[in-house]
Amino acid sequence: ILVIEENREQIFLIQKALQSDSILCRVEAIADDTEALNFLHRRDKYTQAERPQMILLGLPLEKSRRIREEVGTS
Repeated sequence: ILVIEENREQIFLIQKALQSDSILCRVEAIADDTEALNFLHRRDKYTQAERPQMILLGLPLEKSRRIREEVGTS
């Protein structure tokens, strides 16, 4: 699961909820839209990143739209 969220407190709460005893998954958290796109396109330091099966997107509308548009075309 890839969590894209600017608010560090929100990231912490999401990670805590997802890593409860009933959910077994790997959670990656990124706080920036450009960094998230690098992760999704496996650029820069993310060349070995696994493609997430789920993306939780909590950015403001304009930044979210950019990611949704690029992810939708790949």
